[in-house]
Amino acid sequence: MKMILSLLALSLSISAMAVECPSTAEEVQTQIEQQTECYFAAQIARECAWGSSIDVQFVSSAAEKCMDFEPKMKRSDKKIYNNLLTKCNKKYENQEGTLYRSMHAHCTLNVIELMHNLFSPVE
Repeated sequence: MKMILSLLALSLSISAMAVECPSTAEEVQTQIEQQTECYFAAQIARECAWGSSIDVQFVSSAAEKCMDFEPKMKRSDKKIYNNLLTKCNKKYENQEGTLYRSMHAHCTLNVIELMHNLFSPVE
């Protein structure tokens, strides 16, 4: 578990792409949808976050680019994945407001991106 958390911290600290964020939510959404790789879609969702409930939509689109790992997971891997998602849920379950919906969505995206990175082949 410590290794997974270390990898998560590392993946969050690496920022190799400078993103120019558009001024409208529709343009941000389009940029995310045009990406073919998880990393770039997640990077745009993170860097172009509005800190409101619209981020849920951005994260959802980015997560679609990253969800290729589930068929490769063993039962024990799925348990870790679900435990991490549960931690995101519990962290924000008693919070109200659109900022917390955004934070919850980004927490979920971090978990999904971590699993994508762990189960994708190294290029």
